[in-house]
Amino acid sequence: MDKHEEYMKLVGAKINASMNDIMKSGNRNAQGFMFSAQRIRKAAENLFFRFSATYNDPVKALYKSFSERPGLSNVNNVAGVDVVDINIAATQQSILGYLSAERGMDKPIDTLWFQGLKDVANGKWVNRPYLPMDKAIRNQLRGAFAEENVTSGTGIDLNTISNGSILMDTIQVVDTSTHKVVGKYVDGEILFNEGSTATIVDGVVTITTASANYKLVVGIDKTTEKDGAHTLKVKPATETIQVVAQPRRIILNQSYEDNSYMNKQAFELSQSGISLDFGKIAVNQLLDTYVKFLDFDSAMTTAETIESFYTTNDPIELDLTDYLLATSEAATKNDIVHKNMLDMNAELQNACGYGYNAILVDSAAASVLGNDKEHFVPNPNFMSMLDGVIGTYDGVPMLRHHSLNTNDGYGYVYGVYKAADGSLAPTVYAEYLAPYSCTPALNYDNPSEYSEALLSMSACKPVAEDADVQLGAMLKIKIA
Repeated sequence: MDKHEEYMKLVGAKINASMNDIMKSGNRNAQGFMFSAQRIRKAAENLFFRFSATYNDPVKALYKSFSERPGLSNVNNVAGVDVVDINIAATQQSILGYLSAERGMDKPIDTLWFQGLKDVANGKWVNRPYLPMDKAIRNQLRGAFAEENVTSGTGIDLNTISNGSILMDTIQVVDTSTHKVVGKYVDGEILFNEGSTATIVDGVVTITTASANYKLVVGIDKTTEKDGAHTLKVKPATETIQVVAQPRRIILNQSYEDNSYMNKQAFELSQSGISLDFGKIAVNQLLDTYVKFLDFDSAMTTAETIESFYTTNDPIELDLTDYLLATSEAATKNDIVHKNMLDMNAELQNACGYGYNAILVDSAAASVLGNDKEHFVPNPNFMSMLDGVIGTYDGVPMLRHHSLNTNDGYGYVYGVYKAADGSLAPTVYAEYLAPYSCTPALNYDNPSEYSEALLSMSACKPVAEDADVQLGAMLKIKIA
């Protein structure tokens, strides 16, 4: 077995062992996990070809630290590949699983695609991943009909009224002024409610004393139509976006003397059974910094993408400045807030065909929604953590991130639709090189100083830039 094959088997083992944790850490079903796994696997493979045999000598201190991260306990028994550990940990701890689709990149500049269906006849979208079904599809899939205005005493040849066979039992005469059926085909003849009469000879219908407002309507056997005019014919079509991976670089500078000094300060604690290694703490904080960067990138890009939908239209706005706790019913206020949340969801449904399955908020909006005890269920993070999943609103995960705070007197709520299968979201997180470490570099002028780094190449950008594409909705709450 060559080194590449052995390496990729270890990568696959790590990913498979962490499947349950990855699926639980965001809105991912089995198909969504496949996109996450493909991203992690592709980025790890790209890194292998970048470093080749040199890479396979992992940084022991970093690997040991990363493998002890929360959420990785179930993969400790799998042979270690440090970049996969880092990427799995970052994926599990980041909120991007609720907000962004995920893709792996074959090249630093890559093209991602999303598939739908187009009508063969007119080239219009029939099933676009991020738009509701076109209402016109009903006319193509319902029963096929042909019609012709009736002139008294003039025959209408049923053989030429359409390019398919006539379903005789469907023949009707309609008064176009009232849109009511005034005559129907029954047992070889057309019977009228009153007034007119008709004959059918060799497939030619002749109506006498016909009103000027009559028309003959006949049903067509679709299976006999020569041109298939009333059969919906579609073909797969793709839309593409170009993604350019950007270098993400975090370098940790340390000093052996500084670490020794700080570890000495913890000596008395270690005597009590408490072990603190400040060098390891710094490495863990390095990973925390990377995960926080992922959260910033996904949260801010998603919010900016949703806001771009409102360049011409105003979002829903709720003014709570007149609400006074002393004179107003809290239940009434909560009902108003909930009504606006439902309106935001309805707007998103009408825009893309789906309601939100994640709610992204700033700190101000989190306080407003968090005060609604009837619809909001907090988790421990609501009071203890600034960023992350803080509970559910109407059963939908609610995520708070302080990067959205504006201090402009408004609270901001973003309703986000992300498909659990990973096929669609307002934004896509694409990765070319997995987060990786390099061997600590010594300062030759001062050998007690050394640097460690966490490096990667990735990008987060909107899935589509069309003005008619909307996968999120926004609610502004005026609170001051």
